[in-house]
Amino acid sequence: PMPRPRWGHTAVAVAGRIVVLGGTLSWGPSRALHASDIIDAIDCFDPAVGAWITVAAWPAPRFAAAAIGWQGKVYILGGWSGDVDAASALELWDYASGAWQRSPFACAPLYNMTSSCA
Repeated sequence: PMPRPRWGHTAVAVAGRIVVLGGTLSWGPSRALHASDIIDAIDCFDPAVGAWITVAAWPAPRFAAAAIGWQGKVYILGGWSGDVDAASALELWDYASGAWQRSPFACAPLYNMTSSCA
């Protein structure tokens, strides 16, 4: 099983692995969501070994973001960080080096969307 349960997360395939980012441990109609509830751990499933590991921490974790895995990198857009409004950030995480980069190209404030890449 994954190292922790999640709700409102995003997942991508990158470097032959499944990478899961963001989300929250618990949420529901009777429970308000706070920034401190958002998971910063990035979990990765490696099918070659059949195991989940935590590979990094997300410096600006968000709930209900979208992500695309492309050429060894994860592009993350939008989501909700606990602020009043949806995020307009576009971030890039390099799986191999672990480096984070914030793009100068912002997206419209978005959350609860889907993404895909072929």
